[in-house]
Amino acid sequence: MKKALVFLLLFYILVIDHFVHSDTSFVFNGFSQANLSIDGDSFVRSSGMLVLTNDSAKLLGHALYPFPLQFKNQTPFANNESAFVSSFSTIFVFSIVPKYPELDGHGLAFVLFSSKDPKIVFQTNINDNHVGIDITSLISNISKPAAYYIATSRNGNNVSVILKNGDPIQAWIDYDGQERLINVSIAPLGMSKPHRPLISYSIDLPLILDEYMYMGFSASTGLLTAAHNVHGWSFRIGGGKAQDLDPMYLPTLGTESDEVVHRKGFKVGITLASITLVILVIFGAIHVLRRIRNSEEILEDWEVENGARRIRYSELSTATKGFGDKNLIGSGGFGLEVAVKRIAHGSHQGMKEFVAEIISMGRLRHRNLVQLHGWCRKSDEPLLVYDYLSNGSLDKLLFVNDLPSKKLNWKQLYKIITDVAQALLYLHEECEQRVIHRDVKPSNVLIDADLSAKLGDFGLARTYEHGLNPQTAHIVGTLGYLAPELTRTGKATTSTDVYGYGILLLEVACGRRPIEPQKNAEELVLAGLGYGTAIQGRDYKSCGSHIG
Repeated sequence: MKKALVFLLLFYILVIDHFVHSDTSFVFNGFSQANLSIDGDSFVRSSGMLVLTNDSAKLLGHALYPFPLQFKNQTPFANNESAFVSSFSTIFVFSIVPKYPELDGHGLAFVLFSSKDPKIVFQTNINDNHVGIDITSLISNISKPAAYYIATSRNGNNVSVILKNGDPIQAWIDYDGQERLINVSIAPLGMSKPHRPLISYSIDLPLILDEYMYMGFSASTGLLTAAHNVHGWSFRIGGGKAQDLDPMYLPTLGTESDEVVHRKGFKVGITLASITLVILVIFGAIHVLRRIRNSEEILEDWEVENGARRIRYSELSTATKGFGDKNLIGSGGFGLEVAVKRIAHGSHQGMKEFVAEIISMGRLRHRNLVQLHGWCRKSDEPLLVYDYLSNGSLDKLLFVNDLPSKKLNWKQLYKIITDVAQALLYLHEECEQRVIHRDVKPSNVLIDADLSAKLGDFGLARTYEHGLNPQTAHIVGTLGYLAPELTRTGKATTSTDVYGYGILLLEVACGRRPIEPQKNAEELVLAGLGYGTAIQGRDYKSCGSHIG
């Protein structure tokens, strides 16, 4: 028995020694031959460039090392306080190319994942031009404006770095397991590692990380879009520094084929023919099943719960004369003049937003809100039936071919913006549950024959009990109407609705849109202009009164 115990002790000692001192390292000068786990909108170009997102809106991409690595070690005879995280070091080169250079994007991040959930994130360019460290939260524990130090004086000079101009940037992240200290540095590609880190942050990683962690890169786009690229990546865990990348072998930006190299397969004719045949059979079966399902008009659970009225597709088709040239206007079965909102194929408004709009609008009753009468869905094509408002949207009355319109005088405009304010007051304070619209803008304000305004389009709306704070962390809305705090907190509130309403007031008063890309950088964003500059070009001769 004593010998067996000695053997077990020796076995544990050998295993622990192996875990503590084992090294894992790799170097990817480009990713053509790299074994990565890629999902979402990420892909690898033929040149070897890892593209996390292109410059389209609302994308999400991840690229991870395919196997979890052992970051935390713990002796079997000690308590949890003896656990420690091995030292690790990583170097990577990235570039960010925004669609609109004057506007900041969401940025990219080096991440550590456990069970596909982020534990620690090293940010770049999130909420303006900065570098930060996030611990189990979207809010940075520490952040610094993007810069690097040069040793030209005793303390070193701080040189700013622009992350969003498309130039390759090199990043170094080092964690000292003994000191429990993270150091983060950046510099333009081609420069050596700065003598002093941009961020030096003391953190007890053993309390945060699991024993085995996934790691890699993550990026996303919202309404502010940018292409996020990783040119190369080097990593080492278990001691020592990551190997330097070789700039000569790194892929560069330029005109490249969008071929996705991670989609591999045999291009054999008979295989392709068989796959095509199977797909045709599947699509045929789906088409038949959809016809049967739509003909039965089976109510779904959320319809029963919220009392939404479904209208037969045949009724709408007849009422709108087959959705012809005037396809959203017709005479419905209610004896009312109605408008049909038809969600086109390829629209960003998905089923989730469609259901949200039905539920939100079905419960609301106010003279300054568009009234929802019912809905229909045919072959996954959603349709909503509203009151028909003959003067269309405020956006179309304010602008003709993107030029200021002179159809409305100030007295009429004052009535319209007062109606919108009444609608927001009802949503925020007077209805049973507080409703945050999240997309207040002129195109969502509809005008009836009497020039009364009604707020519509509740596809992004969220409801909350009075007295509770919203918890959503997704930034949605329209560029130009987003409150600045949204990019920091991600939480829409009544205040962010009021900010959008304020931008609407500026449009009415100034006769220009909130963002005009053809303007120079100083005049690009309406909210950043002085009053005198903003109102240039507005014709005051037809003004009957001043808006106070």
